[in-house]
Amino acid sequence: MVKLGGTKQLTIENLSKSYGAKFAINKLNFSLRQGVYGLIGPNGAGKTTLLNIITGNIHPSSGRVMYKNQDVALMGHDFRQILGYTPQQQALYPDFTAERFMYYIAALRGLKKRDAVKQINWAIEQVDLTSHVYKRIGAMSGGMKQRLLIAQAILADPEVLILDEPTAGLDPNQRIAIRNLIGKLADERIIIISTHVVSDVEYIANEFLILRDGILLAQSDRNGLVEKLNGKVYEIETSTDEMESVMEHYLVSNVIHNGNIAKLRVISHEPPSSSGISKTPTLDDVCLFYFSGKYD
Repeated sequence: MVKLGGTKQLTIENLSKSYGAKFAINKLNFSLRQGVYGLIGPNGAGKTTLLNIITGNIHPSSGRVMYKNQDVALMGHDFRQILGYTPQQQALYPDFTAERFMYYIAALRGLKKRDAVKQINWAIEQVDLTSHVYKRIGAMSGGMKQRLLIAQAILADPEVLILDEPTAGLDPNQRIAIRNLIGKLADERIIIISTHVVSDVEYIANEFLILRDGILLAQSDRNGLVEKLNGKVYEIETSTDEMESVMEHYLVSNVIHNGNIAKLRVISHEPPSSSGISKTPTLDDVCLFYFSGKYD
């Protein structure tokens, strides 16, 4: 994990996007410097909408995105040149080989041929696709396609790197490799990772942005988020017959069965029972706490 700082700064100012009377995101304000940021939230929280506004794919209803004190909408091409983006959907050309696709992206980026060769080889190597560079994209597995998307995002050495669900379809070893790659790249970049898999960013993100219903609920490092739940996480034992009743009344983040006995990990402002054992909160507990809306 790198230390936050540096001269690069991405600022979101009073950003909203509405569709009729419904807000996908609503008056977001935050600032990011060099480092890794985990953007987490349930389905429909507004994560992809936010990323699409930052990348210029859609326009906000109000507010603006600033990079180094310049409006990115006015920067236009200049901002896109320093931006790397892995979209959530794998919209690739099935008849292209991986190599041809990367040269196509390099041409769009305006890279000179000599620079393109060097950068393509580097990017392909970083995502472990060197042995598949001449393979047709249509014949690739979902995991290979996902790694190719990451390769094109890092191709031009971007200052701002946005990854929307970057580890979708990857096996455990590949997920670890991509996490390590992100960690290596973070020194000189602002990296935003949108994900449903908290473990993918838990130990590499400097800070987390928690969205729900288009509203920013929290921006903090892991310790700051976890501390919010100190004294609110318990483990209780109950019979399997009574388990459903407990789950109706409390937020339950984990259940372990042992015969007719169930151990439940419960989030509650008050001890759920006299036999409840206080537990150290995890980031999964934090996400359940925020996403549920039960304790707003």
